[in-house]
Amino acid sequence: LPVVGRVIDSHIQEARKHLDLSRGYPFLGHGGAVDDIKEILRVVKNDEMPPWYYTPFHENSKLTDKEKLTVIKWGEASLHHLKERGKK
Repeated sequence: LPVVGRVIDSHIQEARKHLDLSRGYPFLGHGGAVDDIKEILRVVKNDEMPPWYYTPFHENSKLTDKEKLTVIKWGEASLHHLKERGKK
């Protein structure tokens, strides 16, 4: 499925323009960190990650409950940290 691989690679490159977690914290995003984290939490909580069109080609791509919980804990802790940091 070389075409599918190219499509996915293209989506990853586009996504990194909007949100790049590869360089650590604070990460680069297209909005503010708070908005980006809230969006991450929204898509994870609403089972929108990964996008529906990935799963037919990658049957194990759905996040497990444990992975979802990890992302949610990270997001909520990050929002708390940013809120506390903003008070200083």
